[in-house]
This record gives sequence, C-alpha cells and structure tokens, in this order.
Amino acid sequence: MQDTSILGAESHPLHLHGFNFFVVGQGFGNYDSNKDPKNFNLVDPVERNTVGVPSGGWVAIRFLADNPGWFLSYLSNYQKSFWFQRMF
Repeated sequence: MQDTSILGAESHPLHLHGFNFFVVGQGFGNYDSNKDPKNFNLVDPVERNTVGVPSGGWVAIRFLADNPGWFLSYLSNYQKSFWFQRMF
C-alpha cells in the first residue's frame, strides 16, 4: 500500500478484515520494486491486522488468502473514502 499522493503530517492506518498479515517492509518515498524487496524481513516479520502507512511512504504486507469471502481493506481516514478497496 502506498501513500505518496497526499503529503500530510500523519500516517494512515491500513486495516484488513478477516485476516492477520505480516509487515515485511516499509519506507518513505515511492516503492522501488528493484531495490526495496532486498530489505524485506521474511524471517520474523511482525504480525498485525492494522498497520500505519507512513505519510509519503509505503508498507509491504504478506498474508495467506485462505479465508473465502468478501473483505474490506481500507485506510482508516473516512474523509478520504475513495481509498476503500474490496478484496475477494
């Protein structure tokens, strides 16, 4: 999840219903698919169901989608409701 389109003073909480996930990486600026995965923590990542996406940055999560159904993934900042995304 990347939050570099709107610069603000606070991070945006990302919550995924129906799953816990592992936070394998995060950073500031645009995500670089060539450079950033080299620094991912795939050995003992933190398990969460909510994480703060840094303002002007990104978070990489990993989860096993083994819970069938419709679940919402959203940034918990309701005035920016256009960020709601359905995951199925």
